[in-house]
Amino acid sequence: FIYVGRLKFEGQKRLKDMLDAFAGVTGKWECHFIGDGSDADVCQAYAQQLGINEHIFWHGWQADPWGFIQNHIKNVSAFVMSSAFEGLPMTLLEAMSYGIYCVSSDCPSGPGDIIRNQVNGRLYPPGDTLALQAILQEMVDSASLPDAQQIVSSIDNFYDETYYQTMKTIVDNTLRHQNNR
Repeated sequence: FIYVGRLKFEGQKRLKDMLDAFAGVTGKWECHFIGDGSDADVCQAYAQQLGINEHIFWHGWQADPWGFIQNHIKNVSAFVMSSAFEGLPMTLLEAMSYGIYCVSSDCPSGPGDIIRNQVNGRLYPPGDTLALQAILQEMVDSASLPDAQQIVSSIDNFYDETYYQTMKTIVDNTLRHQNNR
């Protein structure tokens, strides 16, 4: 598993929830955290307190996180995000653009607009660490995930060319509608 972003124990990113969920996962797994933040030390100490330190790897801030992942982590099952709220979570889209399955809280604004259940990821109720734990455990127990190309193509509407064409169509239709009044 991977996480890319600011290390915030509670607040927006809720890494406490993620670490609590991982504490209940058994079997062979690991999670790599790429990023930094004011709560980095708190997150690391909490992972140690939970007894999951041998499964957790802290890589700090990386100028090119996705290049770092490709060159140093390689075998990624899923990107995990436990946010309490988001705007447009670019890290979900970035992960999917690399064919990485995503598990995210269904927090207000964002993940529910991007994740299609069992197609490119899974959603769970925000703050429900047991639901997150169950999804993670299921992934550890059976590594059957959608094809990476299926994940990449599932976000076609967010790629530049498609996005701009959609916006142009909306603007053109609006102008046409206004001119026909």
